[in-house]
Amino acid sequence: AAWSDQYLQSPPKTADGWFALGTLRASQDDPETAVYCFCEAVIQNQTDQQAYASLSIELEKLNLLSESKLATDRAASIRRTQSIGDAMAESDVRDPKQLSELVRLLDELKRPFESLAWQAVQLAYIQSQLSETQAKEQMTALNARHRQLLQQPNTEAPLEFVVCGVDIGALREKVKSKLDPQAVLR
Repeated sequence: AAWSDQYLQSPPKTADGWFALGTLRASQDDPETAVYCFCEAVIQNQTDQQAYASLSIELEKLNLLSESKLATDRAASIRRTQSIGDAMAESDVRDPKQLSELVRLLDELKRPFESLAWQAVQLAYIQSQLSETQAKEQMTALNARHRQLLQQPNTEAPLEFVVCGVDIGALREKVKSKLDPQAVLR
């Protein structure tokens, strides 16, 4: 446990650190603390499908089944966006159905700027199928939505959404003594 002695001198500062600590606490049969750690990981990196998958497992151990299902679904949606991205990276041809699915998933994941960017890519690929007026109207609508988002003070996904309904504040209070570096090693 020498690496953990050195590593755990203070709470993690990165998503990967929180994920590692959550994995450690899960292996120590401490699902409550593991859930807290995985929540911290996804707060810092909302695209970490493995953290969501691990969060789901630990939530299920706590019998928080609706939250567990949300985390499972979130992990699957993220995994699918990555799969679509991988497929696009391998080919210059864009499948309109995949682009539509990617946009839908990004909207569900509350990632509006990425969704808009892919909508613009989608428009570029279908532009030849549209009249000039239709193409301009769609681009104007995308630009208006972009300006609207830029004017919003906060476009980040709400915390409750990010942590799949887990009451992170209450959980923090319950597990903070367990996050003491010395307690982690017990």
